[in-house]
Order: sequence, then C-alpha cells, then structure tokens
Amino acid sequence: MGFKYYAGIFTISKKKIELFKNKIIKITHLTNKKSEKAIIKLLDNKILGFGHYYKSTHCKQDFEKLDAFIRQRLRRYISCNKDSKNKLGNLILTNATLKEMGLKSLIDIKRKYDQKKRHIFRNKAKKSAKTGQQHHLQTRPELEEIGFKYQQNLILNQLKQLTELVKKIEKKIRTIEKKLKG
Repeated sequence: MGFKYYAGIFTISKKKIELFKNKIIKITHLTNKKSEKAIIKLLDNKILGFGHYYKSTHCKQDFEKLDAFIRQRLRRYISCNKDSKNKLGNLILTNATLKEMGLKSLIDIKRKYDQKKRHIFRNKAKKSAKTGQQHHLQTRPELEEIGFKYQQNLILNQLKQLTELVKKIEKKIRTIEKKLKG
C-alpha cells in the first residue's frame, strides 16, 4: 500500500518516495522536447495523485523535501532547455514564479487537508455542545487521572474479595470451634 506504520503513526514508505522521485526525474529529463506548460501539467498530475493519496499520513517533512526536489528538477529543465527563453538561470525561477506558472505543491495539499480536518473536529465539538454530549479530546493529565482511578477501582475490588474471604474463613473457624466444644 506504500504506508509504513510505527508507534501509532502512518508514514510514507521510502520505496514509494523513491519511485515518485524516479517518475519526476523521468518527466523532467532534459531529452524531453516538451514545452514548459506541458511539463508542468505532467508534474501537476503526479503531484496531485501522490499528494492526495498520502495526505492523511504524517508526511509534512517528506512533502517539503519532495517539493524542493520537484522545483529543483523543474528549474533545471527550464534553464537547460535549449528552446527556453530564460537565460538568467534560477534567478528568475523563484518558488512564487513557479507557483504562478501553475506548479502545484504537495505541502499545500497537506495544509488544506489538515485545515479541513480541524474544521470537521470543530463542527463535531459544536454539535455535541448543542446536544449536551461531551465529546472533547482528553489531555494527558486527564488520561493519567482516569488510569489512576481505574487502578484504584481494581484495588478496591480486590480488597472486597479479600474481606469476603476473611469473613468466610472466620465463619468456618467459629463452626469448627463450636464442634470442638460441643
């Protein structure tokens, strides 16, 4: 599936990142004789597919590195392309310029997804507040307190069982003493 799961966190597997980089390299190879617009459109298709597939993972750093890699490859393609009118090199090809040219960004996809996810959680909290339900995320101290109370309940239950056993034993001792006396 391309996901790596460790300690409750999903990440992108290194193999899938390398495959994505190879696809970008293939698109931006200098022997391609396509226009800048055509290359950007091909890159956008790959970026959108990859970004939307992995946007729910813990991937912000991976997306930032991949965005930098894609921009680097596109700058190289544009500046080294013989048909290109850009002879100043990377000085004109800033990130903002590439965005104006239509290049999509993986990190933008991730930001939009995270904002939408936060918005959904806020709406759920508002709805539950209106209905009187308490649906809030618990903080670490609250969780520790719940765990402590659970342990206390376990100990109390064990103490109850022990006192019941002691009472049974005392009752048996009394019956034995009565038999011995009588």
